[in-house]
Amino acid sequence: SQLQQATQIWKHIVSPREYQVYANVEGMFPTYTITCKVGYDKMYVIKDIKAFLSALEERKTYQYGKNLEFQHCIEYFDEPSRKIIEFIRKVYQQQFTIQHYYMYRSTSKSLRIDSETIDLFYETFATLDPKYHNAKIAPNELISIPLQFESYNRKLSKLISPLLTTSYCLSKKYIYLEIDGLLYRYQEDTCKAVLPLLQQLEEEDLFFDSNTLTTFYCSYLAPIQEYIHIDQLPISIPEEVELRFYLEINEREDITLDVYYLQEEREQAVLDDQGKPLLITPKIAQFMALANACMLRDTKQEKQRYIITMSNKDFMTHVLPILKELGEVMVSNELLYRDKKTNYHFQVSVRLEGDVLKLAVTTPTISPDEVMQVLREYRKKKKFFKLKNGDILNLDSEELEEISEFLDQLQVSDQELQEEEIEVPAYRALTSEEIARHNKEIQIERSTTLQVYTKELSTPQEVYDIPLPFAGILRDYQKEGYQWLKHMEHYGFGCILADDMGLGKTIQVLSLLESSKQSGRTSLVICPSSLILNWADEVRKFSSLTCLCVQGSMITRHHQITSCMDYDIVITSYDYIRRDVDNYAPFTFYYTILDEAQYIKNQSTQNARSVKKLHSIHKLALSGTPIENSLAELWSIFDFLMPSYLYPYSYFRTHFETPIVRFQDEEVSQKLRSLVSPFVLRRVKRDVLKELPEKVESNLLLDFNEEENKIYQATLAQINQELAKALEAERYFDKMMILACMTRLRQICCDPRLLYDNIDTCSTKIKGCMELIETAYESHKPILLFSSFTSVLALLEEELRERNIRYLKLTGETSKEARHEMVERFQSGDIPIFLISLKAGGTGLNLTAAEVVIHFDPWWNLSAQNQATDRAHRLGQKNMVQVYKLIMKDSIEEKILKLQSLKSELANMFIEQSEISIRSMSQEELLDLFK
Repeated sequence: SQLQQATQIWKHIVSPREYQVYANVEGMFPTYTITCKVGYDKMYVIKDIKAFLSALEERKTYQYGKNLEFQHCIEYFDEPSRKIIEFIRKVYQQQFTIQHYYMYRSTSKSLRIDSETIDLFYETFATLDPKYHNAKIAPNELISIPLQFESYNRKLSKLISPLLTTSYCLSKKYIYLEIDGLLYRYQEDTCKAVLPLLQQLEEEDLFFDSNTLTTFYCSYLAPIQEYIHIDQLPISIPEEVELRFYLEINEREDITLDVYYLQEEREQAVLDDQGKPLLITPKIAQFMALANACMLRDTKQEKQRYIITMSNKDFMTHVLPILKELGEVMVSNELLYRDKKTNYHFQVSVRLEGDVLKLAVTTPTISPDEVMQVLREYRKKKKFFKLKNGDILNLDSEELEEISEFLDQLQVSDQELQEEEIEVPAYRALTSEEIARHNKEIQIERSTTLQVYTKELSTPQEVYDIPLPFAGILRDYQKEGYQWLKHMEHYGFGCILADDMGLGKTIQVLSLLESSKQSGRTSLVICPSSLILNWADEVRKFSSLTCLCVQGSMITRHHQITSCMDYDIVITSYDYIRRDVDNYAPFTFYYTILDEAQYIKNQSTQNARSVKKLHSIHKLALSGTPIENSLAELWSIFDFLMPSYLYPYSYFRTHFETPIVRFQDEEVSQKLRSLVSPFVLRRVKRDVLKELPEKVESNLLLDFNEEENKIYQATLAQINQELAKALEAERYFDKMMILACMTRLRQICCDPRLLYDNIDTCSTKIKGCMELIETAYESHKPILLFSSFTSVLALLEEELRERNIRYLKLTGETSKEARHEMVERFQSGDIPIFLISLKAGGTGLNLTAAEVVIHFDPWWNLSAQNQATDRAHRLGQKNMVQVYKLIMKDSIEEKILKLQSLKSELANMFIEQSEISIRSMSQEELLDLFK
C-alpha cells in the first residue's frame, strides 16, 4: 500500500552526520602507500577504493561492517575529509590510467604515492590537521641546492649535486627529499631554475674542461646563482668586458647586428668565422642566449653578423633595452633614414550586396595589386616592404596599424586578404559605421545602399500587425517591444530583450511567436526548471499556440523530443537541455529562446555549451538583469545569438573587457555600447509606467521531484486512512483534524524537512524560490517574502547565508524596537531581502521600498495575503510591485487556489472566528481536497 511504501521511504532516510576520512601513510620515501578509514566515532577501513568513489559519485548507501551504513554524499563529510576524498579521487584516476596502459597493479584498498603523485600528496597534507593523517611533512620549504665540481682527471671536472646522493624525489614541478623522517620540498622558484639541471644529472654525468666549464658557468649557472650553492669553482671566471652593438640595414632590407668587445681600447669581434664566441663572460653569455632566442646568423654572407627576425616594435620594446644594459648601441644613418614614416592615405570603400558587405582598400602610395600584399606583410610583423619599383616602405605606421585594426574588427582572415575585394557578414555594417565615426588615419566611403540599411537598423520604418488577441492585451511599451522583435526577425539578427523584471517579457515573446505561426515552425524555449509550468500556463492563457513541456524521466523526455516538431512551442529547462542536447540534433527550430539568459553567463559551463549546439533560424535571449554588469556574460550571450559578432573571447577580453573593467576606459566602453545597443532592448519600470504603480500578481507553479511526490502521496494515503477511521469511529466530521491534515500536506509542499526530521535535501519549492530571489537580487529589486511557517524562514536563511546575500527576518519573537529598526534599514536600501512571518508582519508595516513580494505558502486567507502585499503596494510606492505566489502542482495548494477562484466566499474559511463557514462545507467537499 502507499502507507507501507511511505514507511519504507522513512526507514531508509538517515540523519546526516559529519563523517571523517583518515589517511594512513606507510612505506619508505620516495614511495609511500596510503590506506584510508572512514567513520565518525569508530573508523572502518575502506577496503575497496573504487566502490567508495562510486558510492560517492552515485550518492548510494554503502556498508562497512555491521555498525556503519550510510548514504555517501560529499556534503556529509567534514571539510578536511572532503580534501582527502578529492585527493583519493585524483590519485585513483591517475593510477587507473597507469594500470590500463602499463599494466601497473595496485591493491583495491591502497594508493601508491611516487614521483607522479607526490605533488598532490604534499599539497593536500602539508596544511591538513594531523588528526586526519600521519604524514610527516616539514612546514617550511628549502631554497638553495648544493652543487660541486669534483676532479675527474687532470683535464676534466665532473658536476655533481650532493642532493642526488641522498634519498630524493623529482616530480614534474618540484624537488623533494627526506631529512630525519620529515618530507621537505624546495620552493617553486628554485625548482624552476634548477630542476632541469638535476633531471639531466640523473640521466647522465656532465664533464667539463676549463673552456666548456667557463661557458657553462656564464651561460647557465650565473643566472641562477641565487638558487644554488657552490663551494669552490675549479676555474677563474674571465673579467667582464665592455660590449658594443652596431645596427644596420642590408641590401635585403633586413636589420642586422654586429657585436664587439673592447680590449685595450680596440674593438674585437665577439664571434669567430664559424659564429662561435671567442670569449665568454656573463654579459657575452647573456647576449648569446638573447641572440639564439630572437636573431638569426647571416650564414650566407657574414657569419659574424646577426639578422633581427622580430618586429620593429618588439625589438625596440624588448631587445634594445637589454642591449643597452649590456653595452653601447650604434645605429647606422641608413637605418635612421629608413625609420622615416611612410604616408599611405588609405581609402576603404564599403558597399552592401545581399547579406554581405564588400570592401576594397586603395592608396595612392601603392599600386592596387600590391596593397593586399603590404597588409599581409604587416600582419606578419614585417618591418619593411620593398615595392616592385624598388622603393622601401616602413611598415611601422599608425595608418597601417589603424587599417589592420579595422580589418581585425571585421574579422577578416589572412586568406581573405589574398583577394582584391573582401567580403564580411552584413551585421558588421554597424561595426564599420562605428569605426568610420572614430578613425583618424583612413577614409571610409559607404555606398548609398549601405547608408539606407544602417539607418533602417537604428530607426526602423516598417510597422508590423499585432496578432489577435494581443492587440488588446499589450501595453504601449510592450507593443513597441513587439515591433522591435519583428524588426530583428526581419533582418535575421539575434537579440536580447532585457526588460526589467515584471514588465511582461513572456507575453511580448508569445505575441512574436503567434505572429510567425505557420505549419512546420516550432520554437524552443529554455528556462529555469521552476518556470517550465509558468511558461506553459502563459501559452495556454494568451495564445492559440500548441506547446509541449519536455520534462520527467529520460525515457519520457526522449519520447517527447521525437514528436516535438508537432507543436508550436517546446519548453524545457537548462538542466534537461544539458542531458538531452544530442537528441535535438536532427531538428532546426524557428526560434531558440533563452529565458533568464544569465544561466549561460559562464561560457565554459555545460549550460552555455549545450544551447550553442542547437540549430535554429532565429535566436532570442531574455534577461531581467542589467547584463552590462558583466562583460563576460554579455559576450557569452552574444556568442549564442550571433557567434563571432563580438569576436573570439580572447580578442574581446583583450580589446574590450580588460580596458573597461581594469582601466575604466570610457572610449572603449562607448565603442562596445555602440556595437551591442542595436541588439539589446531594455526598459525599466520607472521609464514605462508613468501612472500610479500597480500590483501585478503571478502564480508560479512548481512540480514535485520524484522523491517529494512519493512522500506527498504516501502522506496523503496515510491521511485518508486516518480520516476514514475517524469517520467510522466518531460518525461526525472533526474540522480541527481536517485543518491539521491540511497543514501536514502544506508542510510537504513547502519542504518535507518541516515534517520529517531525517530528510536532508533542499525542496523543489525552496530551489524555485531561490531562483526567483537571485533573479530579483541581481536586478536590484528589494524583496518581501512572507510565510506562515517560521521554520520555512529558517531554511531560507541557510540558503541566503550560503550565497552571501544579506537579509532581515521578522517573526513574533521580534521586539517592537527591533521591528522599527528593521523597517528603517529595509526602507533605506541597506538590506535587499526581508523575510517576514505572515502572522507577525502581515499588518502595520510600511515597506514601500519593496518591488517584489513573494508568498511562499499562500493559503485560504486571501485577506491576510492582500494585507501582507499591501505592506509594499500602498501610498508612497513609486514602483510597480510584482507579486508571486509559489504553488506546488497537483497538490492541496493548487486545489485551494482553484477553490478560491470558484468560491470567493471560502477565502477566510480557516481563520479564527470562521468556524461557521467551515461547517457550511459538506463532508464530500472537504474530503475532495484529499483526493
